[in-house]
Amino acid sequence: MLVLITVVFTGCNGTNDQLTSGLEKNQHQAGEEMDFQGIVVEKNNTGVIVIVGLTDEEIKGKSTREIISQYEPKAYDVLTSNIKTNLEVGDHVKVWTDGKYEDTRIRQTSAIKVEIISQH
Repeated sequence: MLVLITVVFTGCNGTNDQLTSGLEKNQHQAGEEMDFQGIVVEKNNTGVIVIVGLTDEEIKGKSTREIISQYEPKAYDVLTSNIKTNLEVGDHVKVWTDGKYEDTRIRQTSAIKVEIISQH
């Protein structure tokens, strides 16, 4: 009976190690890789709202509210208080975050780096 219990616990332990190892391989340290890129559609006191996967043509002639409402699932409210880059509405940006996201109406995160790809 003792041998059987030892075998069961040993088997489970190996599986957990493999699972943990696999998860660690798929995760990256915050800031090592770009998290997303998109267009700045709003600038406020604490940061910017960036929407991923859009083109200039898709937002042309629309108000900020229309854009955010239509593309809300692709929107990020990005805190930029630690960023020195001067971002403006219409800028195409790459964003590196601290890896933490709050699932609110618009996902919230903090940027540790922002690179402007092209300016509006």
